[in-house]
Amino acid sequence: MFLQQLINSITLGGIYSLVAVGYTLVYGVLSLTNFSHGAIYTWGGYLAFTVMAYMHLPFAAALVGSIILTAMLGFVVERVGYYPMRKSPLESQMVGIVAISIILDNAAMLIYGSAAKPFPTIPVPKAFSIGSVEISLLQVLIILLALGIMSFLFLLVYRTKVGTSMRATSLDVDAARLMGINVERVRLLTFCLSAALAASAGSMIGAYYGSVVYTMGYGIVIKAFVIAILGGMGNVVGAMLGGLLIGVIETFGGAYISSGWKDAFVYIVLILVLLFKPNGLLGTFVQEKG
Repeated sequence: MFLQQLINSITLGGIYSLVAVGYTLVYGVLSLTNFSHGAIYTWGGYLAFTVMAYMHLPFAAALVGSIILTAMLGFVVERVGYYPMRKSPLESQMVGIVAISIILDNAAMLIYGSAAKPFPTIPVPKAFSIGSVEISLLQVLIILLALGIMSFLFLLVYRTKVGTSMRATSLDVDAARLMGINVERVRLLTFCLSAALAASAGSMIGAYYGSVVYTMGYGIVIKAFVIAILGGMGNVVGAMLGGLLIGVIETFGGAYISSGWKDAFVYIVLILVLLFKPNGLLGTFVQEKG
């Protein structure tokens, strides 16, 4: 039972990590609490569903197609929705973010309908056993994909010039400009990258649970917020670890205590972190950027 739940929690935690990393990237580089991230995640799931259900392409093509198309959606949202508001008061920005999220969710509902859509089955063997533990090859695929994407992102952020520009912009926008960094381009790239990560997570969760629905982003964006706080807002590694930790807490809490309380456990963790370590597990205190 324990090992079975551990595999389940790692699978779910890997997906949560992808969502949370994209969320925390936008906060770190753009200083923006992106509550439209859940709607973008929903579109990632729907686009993967579209490629598989209507174009009859395999999951690999659907995943890549969803990532590319959702990154393009992120480009449009950033240029049309966020860029014009960049100098507005924080309250106005937050209202605009919520409005964009509602527009995206309702657009998905109008196009695909309000009922859940059955995600096409991926042709892999159902499961194999290791002792009493059953592991589906889909779980293995999701875990490997999540690890691969997060490894690529880690190398991008910490081992490339693009990543250096992103981290410099996150630390001090004015100093980054003085060093010749095109801050607006870095912000746009970050938003598109965040959308791509949300798309990969939305595609995987659709395949894992076997359906997509226009409300699927409502809960995930709050969990991404909790995970970002848990790991330290703006901390990529913290978001990766926080996603896995929340996956473990939610899965084991639902299995050993009550499945009806599994979401509540996430918020209990949030309260405890805010009380005892408000900067997150890997976060450090920084002054508010001007």
